[in-house]
Amino acid sequence: MGNFIKTYKELCEKYNYEDLGINAKDIFELQDWIIKFENTSKKDYSEYFDYNLDNFLENYHEEIEKKDILLHILEKVKNSILYIMNNMRTKIIREDIMLPASKVKEINSKGIIWLSRKPGDTIRKKLASARNMLSIKRRLSIDTGENRLFVEFLKQIKYYLELRLDNLPKELTEKLFIELYTIIDIFLKNDELEEVKRWTNLPPNNTLLSDQNYRKIWNAWNELRDLDIDIEKYSNKSEAYKRIDIVDNLKKILKARGNNYIFPQLPFKVDIKDYKIEEDRPIMAISPENKLVKLADIKNTKLKEKYNRKEEEVLINEKIISTDLFHIKPICVNENDEILNFNNKILFQQFSQNNFVSCEKSQAIFFNENIETFSFSKTLFSKILNENDKTEENFRRVMKIIERNIKSNILNTTFPDILDPFQVSTLSKKLRLSYKKVRILPRSIASVYALDDNEIFKNEYKNNENILIFDIVNKKITFTLLRGKEEESYSNFIWERHWTNKKEIDNSFFQKLEEILKIDNLALEELYSLGEIEDLIKGFEKLKLILNNNKIFEITSEMVDSIKNNKIDISEIVDEILKNNQEITKENLHIITLKNNLEINENYYKTFTNLKLEELVVGCSRYHKILNELNKDKKNEVILWKDYLPYLGIKKMYGRFDLIKAKEAILPTYNQRQSIPVKEHITLIKGKDEHKFTLVGEDQNEEIIYEAFVKHRNTLKEDIECKLELSYTYGSDDPYELYFTPVKSKEFTRVKVVWEERKEYEYKNLKYPQFPDREDWDNPEIQKIISNKEYLFLSFTNWCLLNTENINLDLLKGNSLILKDDYISKNLYIPYEKYNINLNTLNEEHIRLKLFFNEEELKIMKENKTISFFVKKKTKGVSDYKLENIVNLWKTDKNGELFIKTNADIIGKESYKILFIYQDKFLIPEDCNSYLNQIEFNIENHKGHYRAINIKVSNKKYVDYEIMGVKKGVNKILGGINPIYNGSLIFLLHTLFADGKSIEDFTCPKDFKEYLKDISKFLVEMYNVIEDKGYIFYILSLISKDLGEDYYNIALDIIEKEKIKTIRKNNIIKFIGYGLGNLNNEYSKKLFNSIEKSSLNFEEKVEILSKAIWKNRDFIFNINKELLINYFENSIDVLENKLKNGVDNQKRWQILGITYILELIYSVFRYREFYKNDEELLRRLSLNNIF
Repeated sequence: MGNFIKTYKELCEKYNYEDLGINAKDIFELQDWIIKFENTSKKDYSEYFDYNLDNFLENYHEEIEKKDILLHILEKVKNSILYIMNNMRTKIIREDIMLPASKVKEINSKGIIWLSRKPGDTIRKKLASARNMLSIKRRLSIDTGENRLFVEFLKQIKYYLELRLDNLPKELTEKLFIELYTIIDIFLKNDELEEVKRWTNLPPNNTLLSDQNYRKIWNAWNELRDLDIDIEKYSNKSEAYKRIDIVDNLKKILKARGNNYIFPQLPFKVDIKDYKIEEDRPIMAISPENKLVKLADIKNTKLKEKYNRKEEEVLINEKIISTDLFHIKPICVNENDEILNFNNKILFQQFSQNNFVSCEKSQAIFFNENIETFSFSKTLFSKILNENDKTEENFRRVMKIIERNIKSNILNTTFPDILDPFQVSTLSKKLRLSYKKVRILPRSIASVYALDDNEIFKNEYKNNENILIFDIVNKKITFTLLRGKEEESYSNFIWERHWTNKKEIDNSFFQKLEEILKIDNLALEELYSLGEIEDLIKGFEKLKLILNNNKIFEITSEMVDSIKNNKIDISEIVDEILKNNQEITKENLHIITLKNNLEINENYYKTFTNLKLEELVVGCSRYHKILNELNKDKKNEVILWKDYLPYLGIKKMYGRFDLIKAKEAILPTYNQRQSIPVKEHITLIKGKDEHKFTLVGEDQNEEIIYEAFVKHRNTLKEDIECKLELSYTYGSDDPYELYFTPVKSKEFTRVKVVWEERKEYEYKNLKYPQFPDREDWDNPEIQKIISNKEYLFLSFTNWCLLNTENINLDLLKGNSLILKDDYISKNLYIPYEKYNINLNTLNEEHIRLKLFFNEEELKIMKENKTISFFVKKKTKGVSDYKLENIVNLWKTDKNGELFIKTNADIIGKESYKILFIYQDKFLIPEDCNSYLNQIEFNIENHKGHYRAINIKVSNKKYVDYEIMGVKKGVNKILGGINPIYNGSLIFLLHTLFADGKSIEDFTCPKDFKEYLKDISKFLVEMYNVIEDKGYIFYILSLISKDLGEDYYNIALDIIEKEKIKTIRKNNIIKFIGYGLGNLNNEYSKKLFNSIEKSSLNFEEKVEILSKAIWKNRDFIFNINKELLINYFENSIDVLENKLKNGVDNQKRWQILGITYILELIYSVFRYREFYKNDEELLRRLSLNNIF
């Protein structure tokens, strides 16, 4: 420990020592690099962004002088030192002094005492014996607390400067040291400082804390006091070497940069006192071979060149600038319409909650889910949509980048036509915080002035001709109608800006973009949200993005060509416009597209123009120049366009209240109020002292971020009907002015609406779903079901297993098999002991069962030693028709099958129709022969004629039992011992046992209770022996409350980790949700905990929860509330990603996955009913939740 430097004095005195644990030169070098990094990496707008790698690399340059902590302190306080030396704070002090009596103006108690000791009974007599008297003299003194600190600080600085100047080489001596030492030395020799007493470490007074110069001295004093403490930290050798490694890394970064390595932007934490520089994440670099490598893996031997910044940064500074800020690299033109060089990007990133870096000069950035990237466009639209509370701070950050790069007295900018007046007002307000004068213009108006002047002002566009301006904003095609009008009162010719509509872009366009860019949907979404389609071509030019999988993404020239060729046909949109607007025709329609990706069939327009972004910005510049020229002598009375306000309404529970309907024309004249009539009245509800109204646009689902507040001094005593007075002022911070005036009431006279940005959505008194009503056992519908209980579990009670080993299936003829009594008794097994319908002997042949099977079922019989099926008593069908004497009508077709073709009048039908009778339509086809003379049957329509079905031989007794299927399209005969899924049974069990019903309930009929107990025991036994357990487990889950421990043992067993894969494969896992009950006993709680701890994925757990919540009313109140809310929030997150990736309606599993998530989300809204006073919870269950 003794071989380490512990004080600043030792640091200077031992500068040339080479045998120390950590040499002084190393410490000075470390301090030098840390100070350089701090000075360069937070050079611009440091209050908004953190230390970062880009700034260090861009602003670093070699310096001969070496900086240390002392120099760092002095650089920060130099100006304050010089200022205080010439402007030291003073205070008034009173001094007792002997003065001639004629000059005395004030005496104190001491003067009175002095006089009292003099002889005489008057003041004149007392002063007769003395020429002078004791009095008070006031004067200014510099002996203040802050000056005591200042003088002590200068003495300490002088001491440290002497150490440096006496011990360090001249090349390490900054000019600042010599300059300050000289100034301080002279100042401290000033005689006036003798009255300044010694500093005694008093608490800081108001001056030290409030005066900016003294405050800097106070902060520097505290840093100076810790100087030796900071040096002593190097007593720990390992910590010292860790910090010295930082220097090596910074040197390596600079050297690698000089060898064409590119470093993605990173934030750093810098602590000079602790000699620390910490990166937010491991430092990565993109090699010249375009591979991502770790800094540690870059070999020093490969690095030869030294980094020197070659080109100076170019910033724009013009008197007037026109631009369109909704792009990552905005096009800027000056007042002479010259395009200005703009190389930086309007981008910044958020790495963690409070870690922000500017990316304006970045050559590469990390672009993954843990880092959020912001542009002007994204930040503004976040502000407009009020996505979260941080949007205001983020907007200030993005505006600081714009301010730094674009300096101007007057800023003209275009904006997308889709923005409504409130959004335009937000844009205008935010820009005016940064620029003296801001003029904003819709893109549609700028676009017509981007065209050749002659076309506009020499009547190329005539009166009543129409221009459709197409744009792409976010994921929508927007189209705005302009119509030319000749009006003498203005500028002879003006443009009317009518409606702006939008249409969602087909997803195939973005799928094509994914293919072109070779990135996934989420990456494209994030990329696209930062700007517009042009930014994929120019905005990300020469910028490398590191994606989630460490893939390096860069826009190539081939990608640019493909993006340009990825077209959207707008012919259908124009066709629809022409159909709905008779005044617009091909002969008077001109089309302008602001995006190269839009194309249209030439049959729809008179002229077509695609404007480049540069042309649009030039159009904005021209518009303002023309307007200024025309208004030189007319006091701003000339206008060049009219606006038609978009629809504005108040959202109601059902429908909306109209404030502004279509076709409300206004003039774009600043500070001119224009009245808008509102015909209908609105009623303010009694019992409130304020009313809040949500505003909506044309699309009722698109809410506007502003809300209308009507506030009263007192609570309203009655419902008050009001008329509305609305006006609009173009360019105002509050474009709309709205007053509520009572029609009859005198509770108030007139109240002005306050427009407030929606800080949060309504969260109280929101809707919630009702749990389905409980249907008890005595409900008629329930009684109807249980009255036929023998048929409820028919697919199990009549389930049979047949041994086929003794059947020679190859000898079978046709597709039927007769099983006689002796065979059945040996080979037919009926698992359920209380078979619900006895199999009786039917006739003298002792035929018990007759099987009809198709080719696939025959194959099953041949391939399995055991087959399964269930037997059902046949319904006695009634034949509608009977024919006799038909023996001579039989004919044989080419396949050897018998048939009859005769006129339909034989059965009393139309004579012009034919009746067909086919052998394969007999109940038993073998009954049909050419000697058959009498039959019974039903009929069906067949190709415009009639066909006999269910044909029977008259007077023959048919089998009363048959093998049945329980589901259409499923084989009646199955291999192995697997019961057939019966959807009807599942539905009835859901109905019977909904909302936690049990056979132990008092109202449950006794006979049904006994029946279910028997069948439940049988189902549990069968679960253990059958192969496909999913179906029976589904049934067991539905009746789990009455199975008790037997069910939970089965459920816990299948949740075990080694069985998870099996239950996924067999689709068993989802049914456990039905078996969780109300989560109010130890078995269900244990089962739920096992589910939570299992390796089931999130969506599988959501499916289980959704089933549990909607089967049992009280489950939602017995589960941990915070746990369920977390599922709720994460489900919203998962749902968003699923919808972003797209859902294929043809894939049922995708639809079901979304259904279960929605069911869970919907169920959690039930908390709104029972936690009405829990405001924090209600907020999380509303749109205020960030998810």
